[in-house]
Formats: sequence, C-alpha cells, structure tokens
Amino acid sequence: MRNLLLQSGKSYANTYICEATFQRNETIMTVLRFTWSLCVVLGLALPAMAADDQPSEEELKGLAAKEVATAKTLIYAERYKRAIGHLNKAREADGRNPDIHNYLGYAYRKLGKNDAAMTSYNKALKLDPNHKGALEYQGELFLTLKMPEKAKQHLEKLKTLCPNGCEELELLKKSIAKYGG
Repeated sequence: MRNLLLQSGKSYANTYICEATFQRNETIMTVLRFTWSLCVVLGLALPAMAADDQPSEEELKGLAAKEVATAKTLIYAERYKRAIGHLNKAREADGRNPDIHNYLGYAYRKLGKNDAAMTSYNKALKLDPNHKGALEYQGELFLTLKMPEKAKQHLEKLKTLCPNGCEELELLKKSIAKYGG
C-alpha cells in the first residue's frame, strides 16, 4: 500500500496515517468479532445479567449442553483436542454430569492419553455406576492396557444392565472377542 501511495505522489506521512487507520480498523473488527463470538457461545443470556449475578444452575446446564453438543460434533470429526477444550468448559459448568466425563475419557483415549482417560471414566462411573457408555469405553481402555479380566467384569455388569441386549454390551463383547478373550 505504501508503495502505491508513494507512486501516486502522496507523502510518507499520509501513507503512515492510512496504514495506522487501517490497523486500528482491523483491531476494532477483531474486538467486535470476539464479542459477537462470546455472545454466541454464551447463548446471549449472560450479557444481560448484572456483573455480580451468578448464572443459575439451569443456565450452567444449558451452557454445558451447548459445549457437549459442539464436542460431540468434533469427536465425530476425530478432532479430539478441540473436543476436550469444549468438554472442559462443559465440566466447569456442570461437573456432576457423567456424560461429560465419559466423552472426556473417550477423547483422551483416542489421543492415547490413557491415564487421563481412566480418570475421566472413573469420575463418570463414580457419578453413575451404571453408566453404560462409560462401562463400555472403560472396558475398551482395559483391553488397550492389557487388562482383559477387568474388561470382562464390565461386560458382566452390562449384561446385568441390559438383559435384552444393548449397543454398549454388543460393542464391548466384540472388542473382547477381537482381543482374544
């Protein structure tokens, strides 16, 4: 831009002013984009609250649900690191939701972060000992860690929870068979 203005007879000072104005406008646009994104993420509910108000439990659960929905989309696209970021936000908003911990465990497991995955599955099962998804996924993690007996214990629990069968039971059964047990 500077060269173009110099060629047209403009002074360097005018060029500098034009560049500074352009940079300032870019900064303003960046701030506006960030503010808009923040409002979208927060569902436009939080900006209306007074500064000293705390979000209600319902608002926090709504925020968590939006973060989980985004994370699930990222998990389906195999973008596990980004999914973990959204799941951590969801966990901050609603840490007593076992599904959040289960999805965290899944994403960590897919990244090969088995310790973090185990911690997440344990938390999910502490919150809900009958969480079928966490039982299946932790069973698969046990197979990865060469602990087939623990995976079989989860399979037995799923048989009890799903006397007529369920997807989690069938998937863990197939994983154990593939493992060789």
